Amino acid sequence: MNYVLLILGMAVVTYVIRAAVFVLGERVTFSPVVRMALGFVPVTVLTAIIVPMTVAPHGEWSRDYLA
Repeated sequence: MNYVLLILGMAVVTYVIRAAVFVLGERVTFSPVVRMALGFVPVTVLTAIIVPMTVAPHGEWSRDYLA
């Protein structure tokens, strides 16, 4: 029963966050600094995915790639 409540709780939180974006989307305005910072999000996410795969391809840290 705890797993069912956990999954339902996660679903509710996800739904509330996504619904808030649609409801408040045009009412909220970001400053130019925040807009510029949000422009870097795709680059940082892609870097966070690729770098660990190249440094530790099998899930282990290896210094052989650095030498």
